[in-house]
Amino acid sequence: NTMAFLDFPEVQVVAVCDVCRENDGYLSWNWSQGKKGQTAGREPARRAVDEFYAKQKPSGQYRGCRAYADYRELLAKEDVDAVMIATPDHTHAVITMAALKSKRHVYCEKPLAWSVSETRQVTEAARAAGVATQLGNHGQASTEARVTCELIAAGAIGAVREVHASY
Repeated sequence: NTMAFLDFPEVQVVAVCDVCRENDGYLSWNWSQGKKGQTAGREPARRAVDEFYAKQKPSGQYRGCRAYADYRELLAKEDVDAVMIATPDHTHAVITMAALKSKRHVYCEKPLAWSVSETRQVTEAARAAGVATQLGNHGQASTEARVTCELIAAGAIGAVREVHASY
């Protein structure tokens, strides 16, 4: 998700957070990369962001990406407009609530919470915060998925009777 955000010129990634500093053996969610373990964690993410902006931003316009092990520290120290939450599922709601309480816009990967009650609490906090929120499945936010939906809705490929998808 972090690397996808780099494709948007109106967004600047300024901080990353992961409890793991750096480790091999992460499986990529992009199955086209195979199931070989990948190196991941906050330091590889920070390095990737810094390398991207070093090539993209004119000198003096990028202050570097900071890396945190604790989301609470990031929210307390960083002057950020929005956060993207793609942590293990059981932490989504608590991090989302903290971000909403600090009036940050939130994009949270599915699932938002583990219960209907918890989901309702997050929904009320989002309304009270008055910030933009989105629950998403990153793969469904791609240009390809959007264009496919637009083509079907416009009738460009005729009536759709059946769809097969496999992963």
